[in-house]
Amino acid sequence: MKYVVGDIHGEISKLEQLIAHLDDDAEEFIFVGDYMDKGENSQEVLKYLQNLMYNRSTTFLIGNHDFAWMEFAREGRYKEDLLQYGGRKTLADFGLSRLVREEIQETLMLPYQDIFDSLQNYCIRDDHIISHAGIDPNSWKPWLLEDAHEALAVLPTEKFLYNRQNFLEMDISQTDYYWVFGHTAFQAPYAHQRKRGVDTGAAYHAEARLTAYCIDTHMAIDHRGATHSLMADCVPPIWGRDKLEKQ
Repeated sequence: MKYVVGDIHGEISKLEQLIAHLDDDAEEFIFVGDYMDKGENSQEVLKYLQNLMYNRSTTFLIGNHDFAWMEFAREGRYKEDLLQYGGRKTLADFGLSRLVREEIQETLMLPYQDIFDSLQNYCIRDDHIISHAGIDPNSWKPWLLEDAHEALAVLPTEKFLYNRQNFLEMDISQTDYYWVFGHTAFQAPYAHQRKRGVDTGAAYHAEARLTAYCIDTHMAIDHRGATHSLMADCVPPIWGRDKLEKQ
């Protein structure tokens, strides 16, 4: 089975529990990005994922938080965004007290360079396109999966990172593919038309779930072992909707 795992945001305990539920029949783990910030311990998440990538079949996609850390390490960009949207917790997880480019390069980026180097904008598995935040509708036209590969490959990373309401309102009901995405933190797995949302806000609340979606069965499973069929439409509320515009 191929499983797509939603935004982790430092929730190491929930991640460990989720993978334990999936481990017996997992053929591949695909992660939609946003591995750090906000939650329990971002350093422990990176350690866990680094070990997983050398022992199991894994694909890591890039999220907007990952992009911001990489850009800060490279060019000093996104400092204020990082500090505002969970980066202070990540600094503490790494034993750092300030956001300094050289310290981030040495302490955060270098030990996990293999993960950061592997990050992809998107991937396609069977009839599913998977990316962090769907796609910018203004950049997207293909209605057939056979035309999607070439169209996706030429888009810049930013087109996959920040979409929210614009993507949710995008009509893909007549396509021959599904689109699996994270970034928008729903209170339960999301299904509408041929979109599947797997970010269930793991870091937003102690009771919030970390969720994976099985491409092969259209079933969602969370870190507590609860399962949900996503064959029928399900549009749950969004965690802290008023705070999500940039996160």
